[in-house]
Order: sequence, then C-alpha cells, then structure tokens
Amino acid sequence: MKTLRSTRLLAAIVAAGCLWVAASALAGPLGGLTPAISPDGKTLVVGGDNRVLYVVDPDTFEIKDRVWLKTTILRMAFNKDGSKLLVEDTSGTIFFLNSADWIVEREVKKSSFMAPAYAADICAVKGSSKEISVISMTDAASKMKVTFEKNVSSFGLNADGTRLAVISRYDKDTGEEEVKYSDIPEELKGVDKSAFQQRNDGKTSTLYIVEVPSGKVLKETQIFYTTSDGATVLFDGETVIVVNYSDVNAKIPPEGDIEVFKLGGSNYGMGLSRDQKLIATGGLRDGQYTKVADMATVSFAADRLPGWPEYFEGFCFDAEGNAYGTTSGYRLFKIAPGANIAKSGPVF
Repeated sequence: MKTLRSTRLLAAIVAAGCLWVAASALAGPLGGLTPAISPDGKTLVVGGDNRVLYVVDPDTFEIKDRVWLKTTILRMAFNKDGSKLLVEDTSGTIFFLNSADWIVEREVKKSSFMAPAYAADICAVKGSSKEISVISMTDAASKMKVTFEKNVSSFGLNADGTRLAVISRYDKDTGEEEVKYSDIPEELKGVDKSAFQQRNDGKTSTLYIVEVPSGKVLKETQIFYTTSDGATVLFDGETVIVVNYSDVNAKIPPEGDIEVFKLGGSNYGMGLSRDQKLIATGGLRDGQYTKVADMATVSFAADRLPGWPEYFEGFCFDAEGNAYGTTSGYRLFKIAPGANIAKSGPVF
C-alpha cells in the first residue's frame, strides 16, 4: 500500500511539473483563470481552461454574466476604448468580442502571445516562429508585419506603440565552453549566481528594436542574456525590460551593461498596467507588486487552501493601480497599490 501511494504521489508531482512547463510555454492558464479589466475600471472579466468567460463586478466580485466561449482562454485584453475584448486561445487564435453583448465579431488565426500597446490601440502577435505582426485592437486591421532571420523567443511594444522589442531564441555558437555547475564560485548566491550563469553559459540571443509602424529595424544587438519563450517584454524609456518565469530577469539599456535582476519568486502569472508603469507577478501563493521606474517591489500572499497547491495565473491593473490576480484555484484577488489584499473570493 505504501509503495502504491508513493507511486501515485510521484505520478501526481510529475503531472504537475508537466502542467507547469506547458503553462509556462504558453504564458497563460492551464488549470485556472486569467483576468482583464476595461479602461474605465467598471468591467472585469476572467476566464481560463473551462472555456467560460465570467463577467465580474470589480468591487463586489459578483458574477454578472457567464459566456460560453467553447475554447480555452489563455490571455485577454480590452482595446483602448473598452468596446472590444480580445481573447487569445490555446490554438493561437484571437477572438474579438463586442463588450456590449460578448458576441464574437471576428477571429484572427495564427496570432499568439498577444502583447498590447493600449494607448495606440494595437497589439503585437506572433504569426510564425520568425514573424511578428502588429494589428489593431478594434478591427484587427494589419499595421505591420516583420520577418526576422532568427526564431523569436519573446517580444513587446512600448506603451505608446512606437517601438517593438524582439528577443530571439538563444544561439549556442559563441565558441565558448558552457560553464559547469562546479565552475560557479561558491560565494555567488541568488541574483549574482544567475548573472554569472547568464554571462558564462555559452549562449547568446539577438535583441531587435523595430520602429512601428514602418517595420524598420533600428537596432540589432547580440546580447549574453537569453530567456524562455513568452516572457513579458516592456519598455522603461529606451531601456528594454524582460520578466520571465524563472525570475531571471533583465534590464537592457540602449548603451551600457545589462542588469540581471530578480523580483522574488517564480513568475507563473504576470501582468502589466496599461501604461507599463506597474507589473504584478506571482507563483505558488506568493506574489510581487512592482513599480517599473525603480523596480521597488512589495510582496503579498494568498491564504492557504486545503488540497493541491494554488498558484497565480495572471494579473491586470485598473487606472488607480489596483491589481487583480487570478489563480489555478479559480480565485480572484484585488491587490491594492501597497500590496495589501483588499478582497478575495472564488469564481464559479
């Protein structure tokens, strides 16, 4: 009996690990919810793998409506005026919903890893392994399409939609021998250890800065920093910031050295404010609320539920700086700017 229990436990752990890897690769929920809030802060929607769009009152958490979308929901975003809700599913299709009645008006296929620039009412999407397109968030009109020589790992627009940063998947052709675990100085811990590994792992990537909407590549730079697919990419002025699942993140200035940094946890769930001044991240129960300008971070934690561990899946922000976080346990949290959990409750 003990052996059988041990086997079942091991199988469960392996299954959970596979689920996490899959969710990380897709940058969205498999087994939970992801949120989006309208620009006026009056309409909050959450959805996930059960294919239901829940329309929620952001103050009371009352479920105002349930919409059967038939497909699994990975990420969502309202357009600039809140008239449209864009829903990306696991097949790489973006559905444009009218927010007045939640009817699907159009579908855009071969469009994944949606990265919005709300002020410009556009979003960047990955069309193929080497192609990034920019489309309107209101009518899906094509604004730009760029094909790169290398496979794309991660990408993001700046807040006003005039620049696109693209990071290629890593190359292992630098001629340098990969650092062995035993080669890492024992005194290096935490972020210093991660920075050493990034600089000495024999891998590089290419950072492209692209002008929007012309598609002109303004800068192409080989960098030592590499990241997993689907990382969150944003701008702080001219500096590109990358936040990924392993929490080995980077600030990449136009000139000078790259700074590797950590926010304090595994970033299973991530979300940006519409102006890219705030970012929320979270892992198993724990989360971080960060001001991008100085990377000042405060932490919060969900109360523990019985049963299988719960982790954060996604975040969004209202105009007042409140973050809304959703979890694999089908819970919704409102996190105030001071990282105090103002409200929490189940979504069903």
